[in-house]
Amino acid sequence: MKNKKTPEKFTQNIISELTEFLEVNFDELVQLTNLNVWEGKINPDPEGIIARNAIQTLGIWGKYASSSVNTLQKYLKTNQYHIFTEDILDTLGKIGYEAKAAIPEIASYMLIKDHSSIGRNYEHYNAAIALGLINSQDAVPYLIEAIQDPNNQGPCWRALVSLGRLGAKSRSALPTLYNTFNSPEFHEYQRDMIKTITKIGPPNGKNWIIVTDFIKKQKNHQDRDHSIAYLCNMVQTSDDIEANALDFFLSLPRQVADPDICQVLKYVDTKIVTTSHQFSQNKSLQACHS
Repeated sequence: MKNKKTPEKFTQNIISELTEFLEVNFDELVQLTNLNVWEGKINPDPEGIIARNAIQTLGIWGKYASSSVNTLQKYLKTNQYHIFTEDILDTLGKIGYEAKAAIPEIASYMLIKDHSSIGRNYEHYNAAIALGLINSQDAVPYLIEAIQDPNNQGPCWRALVSLGRLGAKSRSALPTLYNTFNSPEFHEYQRDMIKTITKIGPPNGKNWIIVTDFIKKQKNHQDRDHSIAYLCNMVQTSDDIEANALDFFLSLPRQVADPDICQVLKYVDTKIVTTSHQFSQNKSLQACHS
């Protein structure tokens, strides 16, 4: 069967055709800015529906649709809201690392402050998420810029999530996280900042102090338990437990009821046992084993 198509060739044929459609009809498609089309108030433009479906389909193919990045990037470079913006940002994120060339354009939608010109307010969310999914260190400076503006709430929170997703690649963000952590205007983001700090690892002394101090101040049991889980994540990425953190684990004042957190603490136990013979005094952690 000489003409049999392989799955890879079949996939590339589809991606090429979808990309070509978006490229050939670019001038017409970027003019479809009327949101009423998608709110059912007027009959949708057939080409608009096809284009949106094409963009979403490219996202389904993920990294295999990397050949479409230049075309999708071209749409973002118009620097205006059109009905495909959210889908393009979402698709570039799903393509992943192969879409890193589009990072500057994606970031421009995350950092925009005047949302009255783009019709809806979801672009900055999608953009921040896409930067994390692309998983490139090139995105970190833009994400750092986003977390320094507490008034731009959507990008700030999503950027924290993406920095955490990037893990060690986001280490250059730690000084900014440390400097803003105790600022009153960032108070509502502290829990998310803790989660991000613990994911960036491997932890250093400053990480341990910030996280343990934050946990000690929590009066809400749920916030406290979640924060303990974040601290456990730090333990799993560290060869050594900092002294303050060890003391904290050894002096937990109550049982930790959440079974998932107890499971993580069991892992922590093994490290503490190898670090300190005082572990036997820690009754609150032992409760997790009962």
